Amino acid sequence: MSRVTLHRIESGSPSVTVGALVNAAEAVGLTIELSTTRPPVEERDEQAPVDPGMVEMVRVGDYPLLRAAVWQLDADTVLDGFEALRTYERNWRHLDHATVGTQEKALIQALADRYSKGVLLV
Repeated sequence: MSRVTLHRIESGSPSVTVGALVNAAEAVGLTIELSTTRPPVEERDEQAPVDPGMVEMVRVGDYPLLRAAVWQLDADTVLDGFEALRTYERNWRHLDHATVGTQEKALIQALADRYSKGVLLV
C-alpha cells in the first residue's frame, strides 16, 4: 500500500476503496467481518395507541426514528405535529424502518391522517 493511500485512509477521503481499508485493518491486526443477521428488535408498547386529535405537540425523545432524524436537537425538544410530519417525510430515506415500534408507527399514521389526508409524502 502506498503512503498516499494510507494518508487518504487516515484523512477519511471518500476515494479510498474498500479493499484498501481491509488491507489497512489487517496490517494493524484487525479483522473485518460482514454479517447478514440483524440484532433482534424488541417491540415496546408502553403507551396506548396515538389519538389523531392528540398529535399537536410531539416530544423528540419519545420516538427513536424522529430522534435519529433530528439528532442535532435535544431529546426534550417539542415539535408541533406539522413540523414532526414534515421531518419524517424529509428524512424518510435516511431512517432505519426495521427498528420502528408500533407506537411510532401509530404516531406517523396519526400525523399523516391529520395533516396530509392520510398519505405520507415520501
